[in-house]
Amino acid sequence: IDNCATCISADECTSCKNPLYLKDGKCVSDCEAHYVPIDGVCKTCSQPSCVKCSASDTAQCYECSDGYFLNNEHQCVTDCGDGFYPKNGKCISCGDDKCSVCAEQNHCTKCAPGSVLYKGKCLPLCVPGTYEEEDECLPCTDQDRCNTCYPLNPSHCKECQIGYLSDGLCVDLYL
Repeated sequence: IDNCATCISADECTSCKNPLYLKDGKCVSDCEAHYVPIDGVCKTCSQPSCVKCSASDTAQCYECSDGYFLNNEHQCVTDCGDGFYPKNGKCISCGDDKCSVCAEQNHCTKCAPGSVLYKGKCLPLCVPGTYEEEDECLPCTDQDRCNTCYPLNPSHCKECQIGYLSDGLCVDLYL
C-alpha cells in the first residue's frame, strides 16, 4: 500500500507515512468522530458516546454524540443531574448551589431540601407577604399589610406588617 511506512501484508499497514494516521490497518488523513490521533494511530475514545476526546486521556471527552451532554467531569451523560440543565450539548450549572432543578441559568424551579422557592430563587425562608406551601413561597392575599398568612387561608394574616393590627385581617392602626 502506497501510504504505509510499514505493513504486514499487501492490504494491512502497521504504520503510516506522515502526515497520515493508522486506523484499522489503513492509512487515513484524518481520524473520524469517536477517535483521536495519538503517535500516528487513531485511538478510540474511551466513552462510546464521546465524539471528540483528549489525546492525553481518551476518557476525557470534549464533545458528545446527539442525545448526550458533556458534564463538568468531561463525561457524556443523558441526565445532567441536580443543579444542572442541558444546553447546546453541555451540562450548565443552575447558578445557585441551593437549586436542584432549573430549565435555565439563575431561574430555579425546585430547591434543595432546607430552601424554599420564590420567584425562581432559592431562599432560606419566605419573604414578608408570602407563606410556605410545598417548599414554595406563595403570596398572601393582602401582601401590602400581611407579613405572614395561613397556608389554608391566605386571606387571613398570622402576622401584620408594622403599623397594622391583626385580628385575622390587618387593619391600619392610624384609622
